[in-house]
Amino acid sequence: MNTKKVKSEDIDGWRKQLDKIDDQIIDLLAARMVSIAHIGKYKKERNIQPLDPKRWKQVMEKRLAMAKKHKLSEDMIRDIYETIHHHALLHEEKV
Repeated sequence: MNTKKVKSEDIDGWRKQLDKIDDQIIDLLAARMVSIAHIGKYKKERNIQPLDPKRWKQVMEKRLAMAKKHKLSEDMIRDIYETIHHHALLHEEKV
């Protein structure tokens, strides 16, 4: 067992890095929602349903493959993307 103590300055540095990453995630989600709004408008003008099951399947397959490549939990990625997708559909329907 590693008994080396981690200094509070080390933890603070890692926390600052996490804060920057979280800021980037929020910025990317905001940019994603802008794209969703454009897609929603396009679909509404053409009377296309918001949910495209074929596209959703492709998205999930690609994201799960990326998760595996990066040694991330596929369950975690699935949960995250299902939540993102749920809110994207809600947003798309409002446009």
